[in-house]
Amino acid sequence: MDIRNTVNRRVVITGIGPISPVGIGKHDFWESIKHGVTNFREVTRYPVDKFKTKIAAEMDVFVPELVDGKLTKAPEGFKGLDVSKFVNPKTFRKIENFGVERGGWSIYYAIASAKLAMEDSGLDLSKENMERVGVTYAAASGDAQLIRGSKPVFELTQYGALGGLSGTIAYEYGIEGTGIPSAGACASASISMRSAYLEIMSGAQDVVITGACSAGLAWSGFFECCDEPAQGPMSQQNDLERPMKPFDKDRGGFILGEGAGALILEDLEHAKARGANIYAEVVGFGHSTDTATHLADVSKPGYIRAMRLARENSGLTDEVLASSTVYMNTHGTSTRKNDVLESHAIAEVFGDSSKKFLVNSIKGTTGHAQEAASAHELISACISLQEGVVPPTVGLKEVDPECADLDYVRDEYRNADIDYVIKNASGFCGPYITTVLKRYTA
Repeated sequence: MDIRNTVNRRVVITGIGPISPVGIGKHDFWESIKHGVTNFREVTRYPVDKFKTKIAAEMDVFVPELVDGKLTKAPEGFKGLDVSKFVNPKTFRKIENFGVERGGWSIYYAIASAKLAMEDSGLDLSKENMERVGVTYAAASGDAQLIRGSKPVFELTQYGALGGLSGTIAYEYGIEGTGIPSAGACASASISMRSAYLEIMSGAQDVVITGACSAGLAWSGFFECCDEPAQGPMSQQNDLERPMKPFDKDRGGFILGEGAGALILEDLEHAKARGANIYAEVVGFGHSTDTATHLADVSKPGYIRAMRLARENSGLTDEVLASSTVYMNTHGTSTRKNDVLESHAIAEVFGDSSKKFLVNSIKGTTGHAQEAASAHELISACISLQEGVVPPTVGLKEVDPECADLDYVRDEYRNADIDYVIKNASGFCGPYITTVLKRYTA
C-alpha cells in the first residue's frame, strides 16, 4: 500500500540531538563524523580479561553528586556527557537511589538527547498544545543492570529501566500526546521514527520527539553476550588503528559503541509557522521482518523487501533516480555476512541506478551503538543533506571483492548536492527498515 495517499501532511525534521563517543551535540558530533575522528579504546568500566574483544567506543560520562539540593558540575574542559547539564535534581535523586553502579545511564542519555534536539529545533513547549506533542523513543535493553537492584519493578518501569523511555521523556517535559515505546534492537531508532512519521502524517500529532539510546556498555553482561561468537559477531582483532572496517576485505566484525540520538519531527505547516530550520523531509519507509536463525543473523531477502517498499512509498522511480544524487547510508556493520548481503541487496533493488549512489557506513567512526546506531546515522544524514557532504567510511581501505560493485566513500568525505538519503537498518532477531529522506524544497 502506498501510505502517501492516505493523508496529505508532509513531515519534516527540524531538530537533532546526538549523544555519542565522538561528540555531544550537533557541532562536535558532525566534525568527528565528517573528518573520521574516532574514540575507540580498551574498555575502562569493568575488567575485560576474560573477553576475546577488549575494545569499544566508550563515552566519557560525568555523573554528578547532589549537594544541598544542587548537582555538582563537571571539571572545566570536560568533553564528554555532563549529566548535570541535562537532568534535574529531582530525577537524578530518584535514579541514583536505585543504588546500582552506572544504573540509569540510558535515562540520562535519552533525556540529554531529547533536550539537545528540542534546543536545536527552537521548539518552545510552553507555546505548544501538549496534547499535540508526542514521543516515540526506543531502548531494547534499557538499564538492564538496574534489575539486579532491590527496588520494585514498577519503580524501574517509571524511569525507563525496562525500555519505557518514551514515558520517561514525556514525564520529564510534561508531554501529553502519543507515547510509543519501542524496541527493535539495532533498528530501533528507525522503527521509532517510522511511528513518529505516521502519527504526524495521519494528523494525530503536530510534533513528535523520536529516537533511541543504548547504554549496553554500562554493564559487563551485555558486552559478554556480544563477545560470544555464536550470538554477537564482534571483532576479535582488537585493532585500535582500524577497529571496524565496513565493506573491507579484512573486516572482522563490529565493535560496540553507545549513546543516544533524538530527532524532532513536525508537520511541515507547523514547522513553517514557527520559522523552524528544516533539515530534511521524510518521504517514505519500508519495514520487513525475516526470521533469524540466531540472534545476530542477517538475510538478503529482509533487506530487499524493506528497500523495495521504501522505494515504492517514496516515489523513487527509475526516472527520479536518474536525475538525482542519492546517498546510501548503509547499516554496514563490518561483519563478514552483513556487508556482502546488504550491498548485493542494494544492487538488486536499485539496479543500474545503484552504480552512481554514494555509499558509506559511519560505524567505522562511531562503533556499533546498537539501538542508538540508526539514530546517529539518521542525524548524520540530516546534516549531510544540508551541508552537501557524504562522510568517509573509516577503516575501509580495500573493498571486499565479494561485496557488490558500488561507489563506496572511503578515507575522506565527499562533497555532493544530495537529493535523497536512503538509510538502511536491521536488528537482532529479524527487523529490517529503510528510511528515505529528501532535501527539503518548499
